Order: sequence, then C-alpha cells, then structure tokens
Amino acid sequence: VFLTERGFAPSTASLSTERAWNCHKICPQRALSSRSRMVSQQVIFRRHSARSAARRVASSTRASLFDQMFGPEKDMRSLSKMCFGPSRGELKQRLFEAVDGTVTGASATASKAAEVDACCAALERRTPSRRPLRETALSCRWKLIYTTEADVHPFLLRKFLGLPTKEVWQKIDQEGARITNGIELAGGIAIRAGAPLQVQTDKRIAYFFDWVMIKLGPLELKVPLESGPGGWTEVVYLDDELRVMRNFRQDLLILVRDED
Repeated sequence: VFLTERGFAPSTASLSTERAWNCHKICPQRALSSRSRMVSQQVIFRRHSARSAARRVASSTRASLFDQMFGPEKDMRSLSKMCFGPSRGELKQRLFEAVDGTVTGASATASKAAEVDACCAALERRTPSRRPLRETALSCRWKLIYTTEADVHPFLLRKFLGLPTKEVWQKIDQEGARITNGIELAGGIAIRAGAPLQVQTDKRIAYFFDWVMIKLGPLELKVPLESGPGGWTEVVYLDDELRVMRNFRQDLLILVRDED
C-alpha cells in the first residue's frame, strides 16, 4: 500500500509476467503441455504443407504426361509411336541404314550385327504375312544385302581369286518348285547352284542342291549332284520389298526384291 500511494506500483505487464513465471514454477505440467501442443501444431502444419506440395507435383506431372500424349501439337502418328513403338516402315529404314557399309554383312562388327538382328526381330513381330510361302510375292529374283553365312563371306571379302563380288542373288520359282542361288564376280565369273523347293510349313522350306555351275565368261560348266549340300530355311518376314530368313545354322539372311 505504501508503494502504491507513492506511485511505485508494479505495472500490469510485470504482474502478468510474474504470475506466468510463478504459475510455471508451481505447475510445470501445464507448461510442458503447452509446449507439446505448440510442437504438435507445427508438425501437423509441416505434414500438411508436404502433402500439399506432393499433390501439386503429382497434378503437374499428370498434366505434363497428358499434354505429351494428347496435346494439340501431337498427331496420330506420334501418338501411335508412343503407344506401340516404331512403325514397320521406320524399322525397315533402320535396318537398311544398319546394313549399309557392312559389305553384305562380311565386315559387320559384333555391335552392328546385334543391331541388325534386333531390327529383324522387331520386324518379325510385325510381318504382314503369316503364311509367306503361300504368297505369290515370293516368286521373283532377290538380291542379298546382308548375311551371317560364313561360307559366303570369303567371296564378299575378295578371298576367292582376289576378285570383287558384284552381287549375290537368289531366284525362287514357286510354280516350278525350284530355287537357284548365284554369286556374280567381276570378269564374268559366276558360281550358281539349284535345288528343288520342298515346302515343309507355311514358313519353312527344305532344299538340297542337285546341280552346281561354274561360269567363266562365255564358258559354263554344269555338274549334277546326287546328294548335294542343303538344309532348311524359314521366311520370318516378307513384304513386297523385303524378305528376312533364318536357316538351320542360325544364320540371318536379308534380301530385297530385284525384279518383278
């Protein structure tokens, strides 16, 4: 009372602080509970913020994916490519580019051979003909553009008389049930062989050469064979332009149509 009468009374803020301090000293459980509530509120706020951010990212990702697939700048060709992979025409273009510069496969590196094989495997799954040996498109002259056959590579690498190879071809006559293979070298030299065509399945043919001919300019020497070499081969892809085959030795052969 004495201090109050002389203007030395404590302020309201001081009293509030003192009361709060005394309360905390008297009731520590209440102070701890207050701090716990504050921490809990902060944790809840942070979780809410994190969830909101995650929702915004997910929504943005969905929108971006939708724009990629169905945006106005996308046409049906790009949408089909995204959903189903490259088209048959694109695969053929990749194949032609892969075999280019390989000397019909004789100088292909392991990585290049794997690339060519992968292109052919993809085309096999998209062949337009499931019964290629029943197609009339098979009967024509075909030019070899790639092979893994070890017995053909020496001709391609000029190891036969040092002569360059002009072309390797195959002619199929479905009506006459005959097949003829030919290797044309420079200087009018050629090696040819013929065999009857035996259809085993809708994809597989068997053949055993019954004659071989060596051509030296205007001279031709044809020799009949009683039990010549042969085996079987499967047409795994066929269209009006391209034919892909695999044989009993796991060789890969790629040919393009050379004439109608």
